[in-house]
Amino acid sequence: MQRVGDQVRVNAQLIDTETGGHVWSDRFDRLRSNYLELQDDITGRIARTLGLELVVLAARSIELEHQTNPTASDLALQGWAAVYKPTTPETREEARRLFEHALEIDPHTLRAMTGLSLTLANLVINGQSPDPAGDLSRADELSQQAVGLDPNNAAAHALRARALQAQRRQKEAAEQYRISLQINGNIATTTLFLGETFVFTGKSLDAIPLFDRAIELSPRDPGLGTWQFEMGRAMILLRRDDEALTWLSRSVATNPRLAYGQLYYAAIMAIKDDIAAARAALAAAGRLNPNYTSLAKFRATDLSDDPAYVEQRAYVEGALRKAGLPEQ
Repeated sequence: MQRVGDQVRVNAQLIDTETGGHVWSDRFDRLRSNYLELQDDITGRIARTLGLELVVLAARSIELEHQTNPTASDLALQGWAAVYKPTTPETREEARRLFEHALEIDPHTLRAMTGLSLTLANLVINGQSPDPAGDLSRADELSQQAVGLDPNNAAAHALRARALQAQRRQKEAAEQYRISLQINGNIATTTLFLGETFVFTGKSLDAIPLFDRAIELSPRDPGLGTWQFEMGRAMILLRRDDEALTWLSRSVATNPRLAYGQLYYAAIMAIKDDIAAARAALAAAGRLNPNYTSLAKFRATDLSDDPAYVEQRAYVEGALRKAGLPEQ
């Protein structure tokens, strides 16, 4: 640890004690005005980053060993490694397949239950489910079972919340995210999605500090494109167009295969009168998600009908009309 003025720099690295090989390293620069907050920030970032690294390394080790009879825990771990890859329809399908296989071997594998619940909820949310009603029902059932199995598990509550979000039950979801953060306050994704519930209840301004905190906890996260989108969407709903442009541009640059990122990028480009760029992004969004081919489908599959949110969303709808998105 080094101190320079009001800054503290912490260098962390992970070494494999068996081989002496270098696994991971990172540097953390923070203000030292509040030592307790500094400690939380650093431990939170290290926990998230190491959690991702270790899951991926363990899953890779299982693959390299060519196990012919993997255990349910092995498959669940591989499933989470797929979840932690940059988000695409293919990675979601890979995760689903692995979690399903794990639960076939052992229906009570908690990691597989929470992983499959999350994957199914995200497939429904992103319009990629071949059976939305069936997948949503199963995600709801699995998430309730997971909380029942381990009510002190922060991830179980967070993934119960995600299933509730997929059912447009944003206020109930927010309560589950809060419970999760009471158990472990340094989970970046939980912090992010609590902010998303604020967006969907018309409180985008309150969501921004949570999005900032999530990105601060895991600035190199595989899901960073989604996180940048969340910030951009909050900004456009608040009509802070220049900031929305910055964040949505980052999102499509980080992960151009995020349909919602492309959709909102189309909206902000239309607002900025770059119609050619808006139409190109709109076409990309429609290719990635058929629910983004008309305003009617967009509204029908959005995750909230809260009046305050719907009023804010009208600004985005107007921009999408300008970009060429038809009503039906």
